[in-house]
Amino acid sequence: MGAHRDGHRQSRRSRRPRRPAHPHRRHSGGAERRDRPGLQRRKTHRLHEGRRDLHRSRYRGRQSRIRGVDLRPDPRLYRYQRGLPFLNPGAPENIIARTPRLFLRKLAAGDDRILQPLANDWEVVRQTARLPFPFGAFEARNFVDEALHAARHGKEMVFAVLRQHDQAFTGLIGLVLDTAPVEIGYWLGQKYWGQGYASEAVPAVMRYAQDSLKCRKLDAIVFEDNHVSARLLIKCGFWFLEQWEEDIPERGGLKTLCRYQWRAE
Repeated sequence: MGAHRDGHRQSRRSRRPRRPAHPHRRHSGGAERRDRPGLQRRKTHRLHEGRRDLHRSRYRGRQSRIRGVDLRPDPRLYRYQRGLPFLNPGAPENIIARTPRLFLRKLAAGDDRILQPLANDWEVVRQTARLPFPFGAFEARNFVDEALHAARHGKEMVFAVLRQHDQAFTGLIGLVLDTAPVEIGYWLGQKYWGQGYASEAVPAVMRYAQDSLKCRKLDAIVFEDNHVSARLLIKCGFWFLEQWEEDIPERGGLKTLCRYQWRAE
């Protein structure tokens, strides 16, 4: 304790208290932490913002030595590379349409070997009007031959629905051209149900029919108990037109069929 101005010694209580340190003034960047609580400082005194910055810092030293086209992988594209056609070198031929996850190409000779295991399933066949059951190798060859013959004579067009990232054969979709209006039909293998592939393939073929074939109307015929296809058609812009009963022995006798129709605006 030192002497005061009037000669008296200053008491301990009268001494001016020391100003406490500001709670946010820290050497570790407290102001930035208060504003951005989820970020942490790295050894380089830069805020680390996630995998993108870590990737950039890792390649920053090499960037100056690289000349020409930058072919380094970018983590930001990993999710999308499979869906980008120009990054997929194995795109098949005769593609008529692309969707975010699918290729649609014309049916080709030799597709019967891929087609047969998917179509040899009663749960698939019972919702179609043309596929026989059982669907063996002989039936598959006949089906492909008849489809190609009809395509050459302008009666129908059948397209294979392929998954982009592995080109898996998921099913068929087609247009019957010798009816007025043109009819659209489709089926997928059972293991590809519930994944939204038909919701991509049907609008793609509708656009193809409208742009390339100049179709102003499309019809689709489904069994009354095929509620999944009926909901899909309504989702794609079709509306219910009529229903009738027809005897189809291959499908168990008398069946009720429903016609849905789409019209271009």
